[in-house]
Amino acid sequence: MNLKLIALCTVLVSQTACWHDKKLSAVTNDSVAVKKQYDISKKKSDSSSASDTMKPLATYNSIHAFSDPVKKDTFSLVLYRDKRLDLRFILNILSYDHQVVYRDTFDIGDRFLDTTEFTKAKEMDSTRVFAAHFLDSTNFSQPAISQSGNFQDSFPDADNSEKKEWEEIKADHSSIGFTYEIGNESAMTIAFSKKRKKVMVVFYSD
Repeated sequence: MNLKLIALCTVLVSQTACWHDKKLSAVTNDSVAVKKQYDISKKKSDSSSASDTMKPLATYNSIHAFSDPVKKDTFSLVLYRDKRLDLRFILNILSYDHQVVYRDTFDIGDRFLDTTEFTKAKEMDSTRVFAAHFLDSTNFSQPAISQSGNFQDSFPDADNSEKKEWEEIKADHSSIGFTYEIGNESAMTIAFSKKRKKVMVVFYSD
């Protein structure tokens, strides 16, 4: 009788311990799930807060033929400060049929850095002047590539795999090029390939 009672008690203790372990495991798993959800929410919140602080400082727009020799595209240049408070630009080109055909993000480097009298205010003033003329009509050319243009001379390290596409744009006398400066002293020219339906870099210098 005593042996049966001991065995019964052992079973009850074992089941209680097992139930307790399962309950503790469930609580722990729930806690982990809650923590993961909190971390995800926090990341989203932090990301939203970061994006909210990156408000455009200025936007410059211009209408000009580009992807089509007659119909006008919309060029938009947005000036903003990134998380490190460096001045940066976003260039967007929206085609006449409202399709984004090009987007580029770039900085101005040390273009306006004057080591003798440099201030944030002067940097901003110089940047605004630069941006105000960024989309001037003088920065557009037609054709995009002159007949005397040479593929090897158009890039510091020309990649022959892109030569055929470059030659196609050169052969299109109605193509339109847009040249703009990036970084400290670099410049590039882009053009729309009607055959391939995309914007391509046709000239780059650094």
